[in-house]
Amino acid sequence: MFENRIIAFIDILGTKALLHDDKRKEILPKLIGDFAKLITEGGIEEKNVSKSLFLFDPTWRSVIEDIGTDTENQRKIRSHKFDIAAFSDHIVISFPYNPEDNLILKKLGHLKMLIADLCIKAFECGIVLRGAITKGELYHKGGVVSGRALVEAYEMEEKCAIYPRVILSDSIAALIKNNAANGFRRAEDGFYSIDWLYWVVLLHHPELVEVTDDEGNTIYESDGFTPKFEPTDKIISEINPDGALMVKQAVESQINSAIENGIIGKWRWLASYYNQIITEFDFSKDHMDLLIEIT
Repeated sequence: MFENRIIAFIDILGTKALLHDDKRKEILPKLIGDFAKLITEGGIEEKNVSKSLFLFDPTWRSVIEDIGTDTENQRKIRSHKFDIAAFSDHIVISFPYNPEDNLILKKLGHLKMLIADLCIKAFECGIVLRGAITKGELYHKGGVVSGRALVEAYEMEEKCAIYPRVILSDSIAALIKNNAANGFRRAEDGFYSIDWLYWVVLLHHPELVEVTDDEGNTIYESDGFTPKFEPTDKIISEINPDGALMVKQAVESQINSAIENGIIGKWRWLASYYNQIITEFDFSKDHMDLLIEIT
């Protein structure tokens, strides 16, 4: 039976070259298996999600925080699961969509969180993903999936995404509205995509303020010498040199060793995406040695 659903269509890029590499071809089935396990069994447990993704993003953090409470809405969030179908080098993830559902933003945040985690796990294996998220009429039961929403997501992935990114249709972008800044990046072509690399290149931690009593006197730790600090709601971001260097070296290596010109082009786009994050954040130009030279 067809129903209104939100669907993400994900393509694993570069599989042809990967399958012809006897040393690395076993990565693909293991990666798809890991993806399926993460999606179907992971739920929204903190242990299954890259920490950098949920700790300091307001939308994503609120999903995790709901785990520890017991209202009716939060029980619905905890029980929320995705349907998945995997075939060849493609993965389809979907869940029912109801326009009256007041939890839809949290469910989209959950989907965004999982896909970002998939992108990071794939990248760690030297693989990049491309895809699209939309909504519409869809049949998805078990491993069987069909419908106009699947066709739309597939065509968006093939014709619009182009680069290793997971983009949003206009209908999904309209749903997130003012939450677009939380974990999404808008490109020059107008498409929003999941900003997964941002969470690898940058570190995010809460601002710490000194604790004082009602009279403004500093409160100390039990040793009597160390001032006590507590986190605020303000988040401090800074470049993560280790994460940035890991991305830089991995992308440069892929560009230098890629066989197919199409794949080289996609890794060059990823280099531009990475450079954009560095230059947007570091106005002082202190980290220009971390930029990737694109030829």
